[in-house]
Order: sequence, then structure tokens, then C-alpha cells
Amino acid sequence: MDTDITTLKLVFKLMPEIDHTFFAGYFKDFHVVDNLNKTHIKTLMAIKFEGPLPMSHISQKLSLEKGSFTPVAKKLIKLGYIKKVQSEEDRRISLLSLTDEGRIFTNRLHEGHLTYLENQFNKLTKEEHDIFESAIKTVFESVEKINERD
Repeated sequence: MDTDITTLKLVFKLMPEIDHTFFAGYFKDFHVVDNLNKTHIKTLMAIKFEGPLPMSHISQKLSLEKGSFTPVAKKLIKLGYIKKVQSEEDRRISLLSLTDEGRIFTNRLHEGHLTYLENQFNKLTKEEHDIFESAIKTVFESVEKINERD
């Protein structure tokens, strides 16, 4: 039981550190148009990396209630960065996908973010980077295993 508490404490300590190290610093320096916040940016990047997604999937990825995510989606639609499209597999499901303007914006964002991350990782030696990457993969695989359904 002590191990579970220690693990939980480490996870709570790690989550904001990961956000700060890989996202917050970049978003602070990246001059975003239209007053987009981190949730807007993360939404756009999720769609860029995974393709069209249902709102429920995106809100779950961002740890938001669906009702809290709706204004985020509406703003991005109003700004012309995303659009709703009907799923071809299930017509009852609407997916959010990038518009051409959204693709241009996320490509620019992604290029800048990669440069930012490169600068972050340059603080590590090659060996430290390899260990870090291996540890992240191990944590990810462990979380996936814990979340497997029977």
C-alpha cells in the first residue's frame, strides 16, 4: 500500500513538470493568434497527430468533461481551424477535423515546438536522453497495460 501512495505522489508531482517542460514554456513564447489557450492548442495538435476525432475522445485526452470541452470546439470552429464532419463508419458520430487553415497553423506550431523540444533535450547528454526516452516508453507501456480491459 505504501508503494501505491508513493507512486501516486510521484505521478502528481510529474504531471505538472511534464506540462511545464514540454508545453507551457513553448506556449508562453509562441505568439498565438486569436487568444488561443493551451487547451485550444492541444486540441488542434491532437487532431493533427491522430486525424479526425470525436469530441468525447478529445475531451478525454485533455482530461476535460465534455461540457467543458464544447466551448473550446465551438471557438476553434468559429475561427475556422476545425470543422465537424460525419463519421463514415457511424453516421451518428461527428468528428472534428482540421481545415486547411488549421493544417497551416498546426504545421507552423509543430515546427516551432520541435525546435523548442530540441533545445530542451540539448540540456541532456545522449545517454541521459536515451534513458529518458526509454523511461517514458516504459511508463507509457505500463499505463497501457494497467488500462487493458479484460
